Amino acid sequence: MVDMLDTAPSMRRLPFSFANRFKLVLETEHPERPPILYYVEPLNPA
Repeated sequence: MVDMLDTAPSMRRLPFSFANRFKLVLETEHPERPPILYYVEPLNPA
């Protein structure tokens, strides 16, 4: 899987707590274009 942080700089600005609790579901079929954010899904508590 490609590291999305390299292609979407705005994701690096997410708060740490947000990054720990949610995952981003992206469309990445076109490498020449930025990924499209479809939705944010909460992670299951472990």
